[in-house]
Amino acid sequence: MTLDAQGYYTATINTKGKKIDFVFHDADTDAWENPSGGGNYHADAGITHVGVAGQNASVGNPESMEGQTRLVVHYRPADADDQRGVYIWGTDSNGTGMNAEHHAFDGTDCWGKVASFTFTGKYADFGFIITTDGWNKYGGDRKAVVNADGTAEVWIDGTKNEDKGEATTVETLDSAPADYACTAKTVNVTVHYYRDDGLYFNANDADVKNPQWDIWTWSSNWGGGNATFDSHDDWGEIAKYSFTNYTYYNAGGTSDIGMLRRYGGDAWSAKDPDDADHKIPSDALVFDTDGNASAEVWLMSGDAVVYTSRPSLGASMKSAEISKYRELSARLSKKVSADDLQGAVSVKDANGKAVAVESIDVDGNTVKITVKKDLDMRGRYTVEIEGFGSQNAVAGSVVRTARFDKENAYDGDDLGAVHKSERTSFKLWAPTATDVKLITYKSVDPNAEVDRTIDMTSGDKGVWSAKVKNLASGTAYAYQLTFADGTVNVSADPYATAAVANGERSVVLSKKDMGSAGDRMPAFGKTTDATIAEMNIRDFSISPDSGISADRQGKYLGVVQSGTKTAKGATSGLDYLKSLGISHVQIMPMYDYGSVNETGDLSYNAAGAQNWGYDPENYNVPEGSYSSDPGNPSARVTEMKQMVKELHGNDIRVIMDVVYNHVYNAASHSFNKTVPGYYFRYDANGSLVSNSGCGNDTASERRMMRKYIVDSVTYWAKNYNVDGFRFDLMGLIDIETMKEVRAALDKIDPSIIILGEGWDMNTTMDKSKMTIQPNAYEVASDGKNNGIAFFNDSIRDGIKGSVFSDADTGFVSGKTGQENLIAHNALGCRYEADATTTCWNGNAQDRYADAGQVVNYAEIHDNMTLYDKLRASVPTDDDATTVARAQLADSIVYLSEGVPAIQLGQEFLRTKGGNGNSYNTGDAMNAIDWDRTTQYAGSVDYVKGLIRLRKQIKALRLTSYDDIDRNVRLIKSADGVVAYQVKDENGTYVVIFNANAGAAKIEGLDSGSYKALVANGKVNADAATVTVDKGGSYAAGALSATVLQLDTAKKPDNGKPDNGKTDNGKPDNGKTDNGNADNGKPDSAKPSADKPSSGKKSASAAPNGIAATGADIFGIMLVATLLALISGTVLIVHGKENGL
Repeated sequence: MTLDAQGYYTATINTKGKKIDFVFHDADTDAWENPSGGGNYHADAGITHVGVAGQNASVGNPESMEGQTRLVVHYRPADADDQRGVYIWGTDSNGTGMNAEHHAFDGTDCWGKVASFTFTGKYADFGFIITTDGWNKYGGDRKAVVNADGTAEVWIDGTKNEDKGEATTVETLDSAPADYACTAKTVNVTVHYYRDDGLYFNANDADVKNPQWDIWTWSSNWGGGNATFDSHDDWGEIAKYSFTNYTYYNAGGTSDIGMLRRYGGDAWSAKDPDDADHKIPSDALVFDTDGNASAEVWLMSGDAVVYTSRPSLGASMKSAEISKYRELSARLSKKVSADDLQGAVSVKDANGKAVAVESIDVDGNTVKITVKKDLDMRGRYTVEIEGFGSQNAVAGSVVRTARFDKENAYDGDDLGAVHKSERTSFKLWAPTATDVKLITYKSVDPNAEVDRTIDMTSGDKGVWSAKVKNLASGTAYAYQLTFADGTVNVSADPYATAAVANGERSVVLSKKDMGSAGDRMPAFGKTTDATIAEMNIRDFSISPDSGISADRQGKYLGVVQSGTKTAKGATSGLDYLKSLGISHVQIMPMYDYGSVNETGDLSYNAAGAQNWGYDPENYNVPEGSYSSDPGNPSARVTEMKQMVKELHGNDIRVIMDVVYNHVYNAASHSFNKTVPGYYFRYDANGSLVSNSGCGNDTASERRMMRKYIVDSVTYWAKNYNVDGFRFDLMGLIDIETMKEVRAALDKIDPSIIILGEGWDMNTTMDKSKMTIQPNAYEVASDGKNNGIAFFNDSIRDGIKGSVFSDADTGFVSGKTGQENLIAHNALGCRYEADATTTCWNGNAQDRYADAGQVVNYAEIHDNMTLYDKLRASVPTDDDATTVARAQLADSIVYLSEGVPAIQLGQEFLRTKGGNGNSYNTGDAMNAIDWDRTTQYAGSVDYVKGLIRLRKQIKALRLTSYDDIDRNVRLIKSADGVVAYQVKDENGTYVVIFNANAGAAKIEGLDSGSYKALVANGKVNADAATVTVDKGGSYAAGALSATVLQLDTAKKPDNGKPDNGKTDNGKPDNGKTDNGNADNGKPDSAKPSADKPSSGKKSASAAPNGIAATGADIFGIMLVATLLALISGTVLIVHGKENGL
């Protein structure tokens, strides 16, 4: 055995994966050592480390191992600059400075040069300079702050400004620039896993077939598979795997490469540390010019953090924070007991004065220290635990307590910047900051130099303020915040209403430079009177063949250019939109989002120029890439207002798609830079919650996040005259917030429409308090004003089949047994307390209070277009049959009680080549092909006719279920047919949906003469008359919808409307809106497509490098501590010197 520096003898033993017994023998003295109490030491099968000290054995490596910190520097050099490297310095947590030295860039990726460094020790930050070894610098000293995962990653663009050596001013980015879009043919991933119980394989667990820990992993374009720990080193177990065709992704600092630590293989007997999805941080990925990428991560049992540099082993304090007003929390590297800490804990304030401790509670490796007096929320404290070292503690999870909200929530309406010619005021809510300064810049160039630094004054409720005289309109500004631990953040204004290109600095504009959206349109009426069409600004106007002026393509102003036609003569753009007859257009994200580089190439099909935009950066600023000049802060504001104004002038109302449930990057967002830890939801381990699938969820239940959402929608409604809001993933927002949103908008215009995705995706909040479909009745109409509506995935999947299976069919594509589902939805999706309604969200019954809460649709931007879905699910159909099925689907949407919504292009069979998630796939796939409007002119005319008909028949627009009861009668829901009768004071109508390949006989109609308003794929202006005899039967055409109107001159007595009580609201001018799921996420509460829907299945084929599992691959290392090299055959024993 070999004696090491920590006093352990080490040996490696080949166990062949079997249980072994062992003892120690000193050859010099012939002395034997057995366990205390006699017998033999032993190591069970599959155990890879055993430690022995003081004649007691323990599983795992008992030796300490120092941690590491990683630095990744990206540098895009100018053409003439190929000599510069990076000079690095820093001081670790022990106060030891590294040997500062110059390093060359040793790699290149798609963006520029890259170098990755790993340093032993724990560093909070690094200093560095981009320079040659002869000190030809590009700018001055720079700083890279280490993320919680153990890596600092920075980008410096050397092509931004003229190279002036050390005088060059180019910012150091701590998140990837918008044009960083590296791809990899192959990604190689290495995962290290440490379990303090040592039980990577538990041979004694007879209840589990495969009693072993492994990794389930997936990415956005790969369904996933399991990766086995089949080797190990002194730190822990190691798994390696690879997958192909990956594009860099960063949402809140995380990639879209997921990994779950699971026990029991496909049985999923346990997960570590929780049920949440965990993603590899984006800073783990390193790309090269050969088309490959690599990532190496470290996992520790009980710890949700995915580390990108090796954490230390041994006793240490990982972190400390102020968790309550009289409590500090410390997280240790290993579990302890209260007895272990008797007399070992001390707390001091920033002046070194002892803080009186009242009690200490221990939960595993978390220590809760209760103190006798309130802690200062702007203070810094040092927590020291004997044997574990010390850490500074500042305000942490305390900001998420009810008391913090109560004492610090601000209710003023003056946050942000307000420009006046003589004086401009600035206000920022930052209750934990110790100092805040207002910074103004010399120009609106994103890299402009600082002009002035102005002290701000701290006031009540944590609000900092400053007033600046004679500040010019168009001045760029930011806030510099300092916190108790010395952290300095430079942040945009969360309440900014204008910004520089790419939004990292805010801009103050005068009222004149903000422009005007004109006057609000007259009040609209009931939500059920709306006809909504969803569109994307770029998709709508970017096509070179659209006839839209080249300088307006992909822009706000391109949306409202009239008189446009394609080369083939098809009407396009605004003229087409107006001809459709919709009442509202729902426009996909047009606030400032982070996923497109506004200063890059924005031309047709340019790489990275197209994105749906579900990546909020500045909530109250229009997106710059849609403006004529992203570098002019006024242009985006005035042009968006002009677009809204001109749409209104064409009698089209605007619904704005808003995404308050998550942000683009939580770490760099102004929310987290101004009040760290407040605006987002965190789990018990202190990790960001990501039910949105985007790396973070905002905490709408907190008063200042709730206020922010209410203030934001109010701002858009008042200043841009927006007519409605579509809430992305509304189910992640609490009910109280949505009630306040409704109340605030009612004060502006009670007819403003609010609709959203009420999917039940939340796993961390009380479901009874969330705005999900089963709670819809709590945000319903009060009888006077509109309530809040919900997208109805029940009718969507009933019509065309599940969106989670390309091949699944629905009612219109031949699936049997869907008739009652379609009928129940078509009649308003009423909640039935004594029965299981067919409107079901997957977890509970949907519970709507009226049909005005039900948004009926078959297609929206998420998932395949209706045409593509029908082609995929019924591939043997000819095109005419596909069109007939699509028109039947359109008919169900427009002839059902509720609120109809389509994606623009649904009416002309829009295709994206089968891609169900085209959020960033480029213009060639996403741009509207206007020539399809003539190719499928019959379908376009049919949908226009349905929209006109819906506006004419008030009985199709009923809101209350009482009115539906009085005026709607179900005739049939069986045998591929759904038929019902509706009536109002203007007439009696029969609606029939026949999904059969042949004509279908329907009985039960009132006898008399009828006008066939819709029949056989046509909406008839000159409707033919048909007669229904006393038997009440009618033959409906194959695979089509029928609408019959009873001839009032010849109708029987029983055809009278019931006392005339219809829910009659005049439809408003005939326009549309809608929206659906966010940035590539599934349009439902159902499991995310980026992992198995149950989380419990294995891939049919394992990715390259993923091996089979089994106890026989585990050797054992005895450490007396025993450390083992696992090949399935090797055991290392090291015993502490004790008379051996």
